[in-house]
Amino acid sequence: MIKLIVLQLLTAKGGTAVPSELAAWALRERHDITTLVKRMQRDGLVKVERNESDRRFVNIMVTDKGKSLLDKAMPVAREVVNQAMSSISERDAILLEKLLVILRQNAQSGLENLKKWASHRSD
Repeated sequence: MIKLIVLQLLTAKGGTAVPSELAAWALRERHDITTLVKRMQRDGLVKVERNESDRRFVNIMVTDKGKSLLDKAMPVAREVVNQAMSSISERDAILLEKLLVILRQNAQSGLENLKKWASHRSD
C-alpha cells in the first residue's frame, strides 16, 4: 500500500519528488522512505538521481514501470474504497473527510513534536 501512495505522490508532483516530501506526505520517517525507495528502485518502479543544483540531495522519479503499476492498481484501489464507503451517506462521507484531515494534521504535528523532543534529549 505504501508503494502505491509513493507512486501516487510522485505522479501528482509531475513524476519527481525528494525523500522529505514523500516522508511528510506518507507520515513516515525519512529513513523509512529511504529504505522503501531503495526497494522500489530495485523493483524498477522509481529511479534516483542526484539533484543537479545541490549534490547532497536526491530526486526520486517514477519510471514507466511504476506508472504502469499505478495505472493497473488504481482501479482496484478505487473499487476497495468504493466498497468500503458504499454504506456511508454523502453527508457522513463529508464529515469523515473533515475528520480525517484533522487526524492527519494532528498526527503530523505529533510527529514534529516527537522529533523536537527526541532532538532535545540527545543534546
